Amino acid sequence: MTGAAMLALAGCAAETPQCTAIGSPAGLSLEIAAPLATTATQVDMQVCWDGECYSPAIELLPSLTSEPQDCTGPEPDDSCSAKQVPAGGKHGFAEMPELPAAEVEVAVTLHDSAGTQVFHDMTIVMPEPTYPNGPQCAADGVQAALIAERTQLRQAS
Repeated sequence: MTGAAMLALAGCAAETPQCTAIGSPAGLSLEIAAPLATTATQVDMQVCWDGECYSPAIELLPSLTSEPQDCTGPEPDDSCSAKQVPAGGKHGFAEMPELPAAEVEVAVTLHDSAGTQVFHDMTIVMPEPTYPNGPQCAADGVQAALIAERTQLRQAS
């Protein structure tokens, strides 16, 4: 093969993906929908697999959404702003470094500020690896997302 042909082939080689040190923790996220979120102030979560159960800590925070604000003009290069406003729900994340990429059973119990149980349900979820740098880079922590609404706990789609 001539030198020019080899040089042309070398230029066709695929670029190496840029994988940063960004990561994502293993664990379960929980969204509590309104109106259940108005009374729920504390969450107890139990996660079981392979005959072992874990009770990770999870802090509830208000869920937020973006509300559009003014724009500097109608052109594509103009800028617009938004502000964060309460969405009516609550959310939290239970960090679980040992969470497997396999079916786990999750039970969630919510309590009001007096300690009275206001919700209890369980479901089976399938945590999956995350790819914080995209699918061309190595997988990181496995995660699953759950939603508690009215009387049902389910895996978010």
